[in-house]
Amino acid sequence: MPQLTGSAADGLIIGIDIGGTFTDVCAMLPDGRLWSTKVSSTPPEFERGFLDGIDEIARELEMETADLLGRVSRIAHGTTVATNSLLTRDGDRVGLIATAGHGEASLIMRGVGRTAGVTAEEMLRVHDSAKPIPFVPRGRIREVPERIDREGKVVAPLDDDAVRVAVGELLDEGVEAFAVSLLWSVRNDSHERRVREIIREVAGEEVHVSLSSEISDRAGEYERSVGAIMNAFVADRTNRYLAKVERGVRDPGFDGPLMVMQCSGGVATIERVAEAPITTLQSGPVGGVIGSTYLAGEIGRGNLITTDMGGTSFDVALILDHVPDRAPGTVLDRFEMFLPTVDVRSIGAGGGSIASFDEAGRSLRVGPRSAGARPGPACYGRGGTEPTVTDASLVLGFIDPGYFVGERMKLDLDAAREAIRPLAERLALSIEDTAAGIIAIAEHLMADLIRGMTVERGLDPREFDLLAFGGAGPQHAGNCAQEVGARSAIVPLGVVASTWSALGVAAADLGVAAESGMRMAAPFDTGELEKVCGELARDVEGRLATDAVDSPAVVVYEVDVQYQGQIHQLTLPLDLADLRAEKDFSAALSDAFTAEYARLYGDAATLPGTPVEIVVTRARGSRRTKKPGFARGVSEGRLTELGREVYWPSEKRRIDTPVRRIEGQAPVGHTWEGPTIVEMPHTTLVVHPGQTARTDELGNIVLTFGKES
Repeated sequence: MPQLTGSAADGLIIGIDIGGTFTDVCAMLPDGRLWSTKVSSTPPEFERGFLDGIDEIARELEMETADLLGRVSRIAHGTTVATNSLLTRDGDRVGLIATAGHGEASLIMRGVGRTAGVTAEEMLRVHDSAKPIPFVPRGRIREVPERIDREGKVVAPLDDDAVRVAVGELLDEGVEAFAVSLLWSVRNDSHERRVREIIREVAGEEVHVSLSSEISDRAGEYERSVGAIMNAFVADRTNRYLAKVERGVRDPGFDGPLMVMQCSGGVATIERVAEAPITTLQSGPVGGVIGSTYLAGEIGRGNLITTDMGGTSFDVALILDHVPDRAPGTVLDRFEMFLPTVDVRSIGAGGGSIASFDEAGRSLRVGPRSAGARPGPACYGRGGTEPTVTDASLVLGFIDPGYFVGERMKLDLDAAREAIRPLAERLALSIEDTAAGIIAIAEHLMADLIRGMTVERGLDPREFDLLAFGGAGPQHAGNCAQEVGARSAIVPLGVVASTWSALGVAAADLGVAAESGMRMAAPFDTGELEKVCGELARDVEGRLATDAVDSPAVVVYEVDVQYQGQIHQLTLPLDLADLRAEKDFSAALSDAFTAEYARLYGDAATLPGTPVEIVVTRARGSRRTKKPGFARGVSEGRLTELGREVYWPSEKRRIDTPVRRIEGQAPVGHTWEGPTIVEMPHTTLVVHPGQTARTDELGNIVLTFGKES
């Protein structure tokens, strides 16, 4: 355990990520060492789990909570409150005010509401398909006379009296928050801002009002309407939660900045997040990707497949040449919105995913249903009776029932076997072979998702290393990496692998993105494009302004480009120096677009001679937060040699297997041939026969395959 005495303890950074089952806490110590812990999440009062996590890490560092908080320089948080609010439909009753004749954009959904974001299998079940239930039904939509054209000119003035009537009617309908989405407000937001003034005149200053022009500056009334609606839906729940968290740390003495992870890949101060809490969607999984990006720079491996497996899901993202792969928008429950985000894809394949017998196919099925935190897997002893991936791992011997979350949680092996028994009888298999089948199917689902993120996008997994984290990730890392052909599987820094998203949140820089939806067709007016970039830079720098960070703002640009007449775009970097120096910028951008198009879709798919157009111009701004580098060559961790019988599916039998138990920082310079189990307090690495595990100078455990290892 790290010893923290005197001023050497000052400047700790704490990251906290709340998941569906566990709340993860990671402390970055001033000398670069790391310490992490887990506590149970506490839905629906997630703030209790947050504060429990701080208490627990203080206890493990042998400090009083108040003393710890007095030495912490920054707390960063990845929260699931907004995501959970949307997924469970537990938010404010929202009313929408729209331009006359355009109130139903969020209901029409561009005609793709049945298929957006669904799998091919689900798409084929046409008879089961239906649009999702709207967050704002027709009865809570009001249209008001006004009109601004695409150039930003006022064609018809806003009817203030009509707005007052609409607000009064919506209040009578029990509306608690308002979304405003007026046509072409991205060109001129004066009418939206006036509507907000009237709403607050009628409903009071405390009512939340979300303007579509403040959520997105991109043309697309449907997506902007959805963004405003969802932001209004989650605002009260998210902001009340964050206020409780802030009181919980301020009262014992914390006086540093409290920051919140955003889906775009940067943290923001709690005050900034309060303006647009929708930006916290998927903040925990994004934190894991940002932590992986930080590590990529330390180990010199720029192409990573990040995999995060917890209790309910398996999340995959890519890091390409040290930069997280991003998506220009977000789909949630088939609703699309313009919310730039780190591109994290998920499937229901976590430790709590339930295995069942598929009557139609007469076969074994895993997920997407999950046992969650309560009751959880059968082996948790909390009332769960259905077999899960965790139960299967326990039955095979991959997990020690007496050493789960350290020694703070005991697992019930008999309960796990009894949960799997009925399934084994249906399949006419032994309990062990059924458990092996559950693991194999879960790992195939994971590998399919990875292939979808790489091979199907023109990327070769053989040029990537797979980074595995989360409480259950390292159990499946080797087989997943080997199946997709990755160079290696890496369990990052060992001791913090299961709390990696919390580390990523702690290490994240301040970040924000701004967009302009002004279309430009080739040949481009470079002066106009540079003007747009200047406006975006001022917007970004203004939103990055805070005393919490003293580093300068760095702004980079990119453009979404398409062939004229196309629907989908490709994102390309934009260098202002090239823009100013390039004699024929239009031809250069067209050539770059064609090259990227050919890489993704093949030379035959390109359309030589077809002009291109810029659909979106985007600025990404960041300010670097202070953080230590990772400690190298630390060997203070304790390594204990144990052993137990493990059922190895490839061998079809139980084998006496060496177990290496690591406590503290993973020791460096070790090599272990499979089959073996490497146990850490909060996660377990399974090294199958034919695989080799090595620890590097940072304490990463690197898994390689075959004779070349």
